[in-house]
Amino acid sequence: MVQLVCPACKSPLQGSADHLDCAGCGKQYPLRDGVPVFFKGEEFYEDYAAEHIPYVTNPPGLKGAILKVLPYYSWREWKFFRRHLRAGESVLDLGCGRGKEWFSAGASYIAGVDPCWSALSDCARHYDQVAQADMARLPFPDAAFDSVVTSHVLGHIPLESKDDALREVARVLKPGGKFINLIETDSQHEFVRYGKQDSGLYHLNFVETDGHVGLELPSAVLSRLQSHGFDIASLQKMESGIIHLRFYSKYLGKGYPERDPRIKRRIALWDRVQHNPLLLQLYEIGMGIYHHFVEPRLTPLDNAMFLCVCAVRRPV
Repeated sequence: MVQLVCPACKSPLQGSADHLDCAGCGKQYPLRDGVPVFFKGEEFYEDYAAEHIPYVTNPPGLKGAILKVLPYYSWREWKFFRRHLRAGESVLDLGCGRGKEWFSAGASYIAGVDPCWSALSDCARHYDQVAQADMARLPFPDAAFDSVVTSHVLGHIPLESKDDALREVARVLKPGGKFINLIETDSQHEFVRYGKQDSGLYHLNFVETDGHVGLELPSAVLSRLQSHGFDIASLQKMESGIIHLRFYSKYLGKGYPERDPRIKRRIALWDRVQHNPLLLQLYEIGMGIYHHFVEPRLTPLDNAMFLCVCAVRRPV
């Protein structure tokens, strides 16, 4: 188990039955059901976790074997992480939610950090160690992990906190270690530009729906990573061309259908597709083929709404 350190001064922590003590600065941190608490979570995410964050499993048996070769849209993220995480690595999952079997199955050791208590209470059953902490003040020593992973997390970090968070990621990664991410981004795609025509509805749909308070353009994301000592080893654009129908109801579903019959029709079409098993399978495979073979070649970087990025920490 990785030795926890004080987020304030990075001195080792010593535990008792109900709290941790810092030998360096004297700070004391409570334990809640055995989980160290370094940060008070936000109410939004406590409610959000209960409704939107399940424990994420690997596809079982025959389904998993088929999905390894089938270009099925909804399993692109799983394939990305599977490609870059190696068995036997020590892994830190930032914004771990309730945990992911994707990350933990082959790890020699896995720790999870999340600001949300209601998510961590489940994650603790699956990971070796968890902590309620701020990504910008991690309770781990320098060079502790082979890989750090995030999935739909960096878009939730306010712009003014991103540099502090990335400095911490670089600090806890071993030199040559991997920072593996699926990142929500701002975008110049016409879908997003349409949403921005009304600033109030944009904030309601694109920001408040998931708490995306820290969106920035893909090019800015890559520049920020590079400025903190990371080299981009792998990059995959997502939602930079044809937009999956489900995003019309997710990001244009409040206020827009009443104004624009085109949006209303696309939301209605997705409702028909998702409730027809055969049609849904065909649509998912068709979109998967498009996103695998066509999208990487024909769309601009800053049109992407999401990025899959594997970045490597440069040796010091």
